[in-house]
Amino acid sequence: MDCSVRFSTLTSLLIRTNITGDWKNVLSIKWIYISLNQITSTTSSPSTTTTTTTTTTGGPGWTITGNMSFAREYHTASILINGLVLVAGGFNSRGCLNSTELYHPSTGTWTTTGNMNFARGYHTASTLANGLVLVAGGSNGNGSLSSTEL
Repeated sequence: MDCSVRFSTLTSLLIRTNITGDWKNVLSIKWIYISLNQITSTTSSPSTTTTTTTTTTGGPGWTITGNMSFAREYHTASILINGLVLVAGGFNSRGCLNSTELYHPSTGTWTTTGNMNFARGYHTASTLANGLVLVAGGSNGNGSLSSTEL
């Protein structure tokens, strides 16, 4: 099975000319298409359009592994210094989650771990040099959060 995503966007690179001080559009990125084995991007300038495709070979594709304990979306996944993956927060059909889980790559299993203090989705999570994970911001379904936790 091939997994692919196409991001539609219209991003422009503007420069200010030295002579008139006017802004000039010199590059517009129209879309980026990402596939398991191929990356294609299209860019255009006022006079030309360029498409670049990169293909990688090999790889057996996707492998099914164990299921998470809770269905979730808009969560984060952080690789820890011990090789485990920490999945935190997100949303599911019951609402916003404060639960966290650890994925064990060597066994393909999940273990629930301590809950965050605040339920949150759309947040960021950063693995720090000391091994802790900083979770910041996001939303609890009722509004934006400014809180952070380790």
